[in-house]
Amino acid sequence: MKNFRNALLVLVFCSNTFFPIVSLGTDYTTLTAQKIKFQYYIGVLPLDGFFALKDSYFAINFKNPEASRLHLKFDLNSSSAGFFLATNAMLGQSVLYAAKHPYILFESTNVRVKKDHVFIISGNVTIRGVTKKITLSARLKNPEVFDSSNRRDLQFDILAKFKRSDFKATGYRNIVADTIELNSSVNLVIAD
Repeated sequence: MKNFRNALLVLVFCSNTFFPIVSLGTDYTTLTAQKIKFQYYIGVLPLDGFFALKDSYFAINFKNPEASRLHLKFDLNSSSAGFFLATNAMLGQSVLYAAKHPYILFESTNVRVKKDHVFIISGNVTIRGVTKKITLSARLKNPEVFDSSNRRDLQFDILAKFKRSDFKATGYRNIVADTIELNSSVNLVIAD
């Protein structure tokens, strides 16, 4: 028993020495049933849809914002392309193939903060089992929270663009444009 306790102490010491515990800051989560709006084009006609967020968070380090991390998970089967036929096409095998790949995942790899409280977030997005790097921006709409002790609620505008073809989501390419634009507001609350 004494040897086990000594080994455990050595393990704890080594893990703190070689792999120090890093505090990422405050964890925020998305409010229930939030959606990220997107826009796509059929010919020259712009149409709107949304991706439903699930189990997403933004770990924000207020002292060192570059140490922040973002994780987004879109539940495709709760998402919509605006109307029934378009949604069925979007979720079908030739586009997002939601039956086999029910989620879109984004994990940040780098966070930079520009002026006007805009977070430039680079990371890996996985769509249809294909992972690519993309960059999105998240502009803090209520920056007064940085100077406040009450940082419970954060409001962000999220912007990004990606090409369907990069993820082999090429169905209906003769009528639906390749570029998808995310443009949405998201409210975050402190995770419990």
